[in-house]
Parts: sequence; structure tokens; C-alpha cells
Amino acid sequence: MDSEARLAELWGRAHRLCEFLETPDGYRYRVVHPGVQNTSADPDFQGAVLENSDGRPIVGDIELHFAAVTVTRTTTMLMPITTVLCCMS
Repeated sequence: MDSEARLAELWGRAHRLCEFLETPDGYRYRVVHPGVQNTSADPDFQGAVLENSDGRPIVGDIELHFAAVTVTRTTTMLMPITTVLCCMS
């Protein structure tokens, strides 16, 4: 199993593996639903539901990466070690 496949496996269970994810600047997000894994193309997971620390739901698609990527105004970085991007709908 390659590294990205392992990361996808972990993301698919993120809502059961940890209470919350924390960004490098201290924001916390709870994974309510990791989304449905997309095996044909990007994004890696579709229809994910996160919840911010105020309880507001955030719905979007998840793209997983190991290498650094450019974060634009349409994406939000969620994990500091590996890069997880949530593309907001």
C-alpha cells in the first residue's frame, strides 16, 4: 500500500480515530463525516462534513497530499503533518 493510499485509509476513519483535528494556528475541526472516497479522480473524498469549534458545519471535498501545496482562497489547510485540503462547496 502506497503512502497516499494509507493516508486515504486513515482519513476515511478520521471521525473514529480522533476527537478533532488542529491546524498549526490552533483552529480545531471535528470530522463529522469523512466523505465518500472517490477512486476515479480528484478530489480524494467528496461530501465531507467538518464542524468548527463554534459548532458550524463545513461541507466540502477533501484532497489529501504529502507534499506541500499552495493554499488558495478556495481551500483551507486542516492538518499540519500531511496536508489535507477541504475545498469548500
